[in-house]
Amino acid sequence: MRLSRILTLVFLVCLFALILLACKGNVADENRSPGEVTFRNRCQTCHSLPKPTKMADAEWPPFVKGHAEKAKLSDEQIDQLLAYLISSN
Repeated sequence: MRLSRILTLVFLVCLFALILLACKGNVADENRSPGEVTFRNRCQTCHSLPKPTKMADAEWPPFVKGHAEKAKLSDEQIDQLLAYLISSN
């Protein structure tokens, strides 16, 4: 009986820890701009993330628009992504 209670307690603690870990990723996104979230979630699926300083401000729009269809970006996401890249440049 005592062992059963201990195992139940261990299970509940582990479950609570897993829930906290799962929520942690969402909290980090809340601190990022929508453009940065798109940058990290969409661009990183195909290649490593380039530094925003890799290109001049004027070079980002044609580059992003050239990849937008493959990344399935909406017009709003493109605008947010460009705002993030240019503000971080």
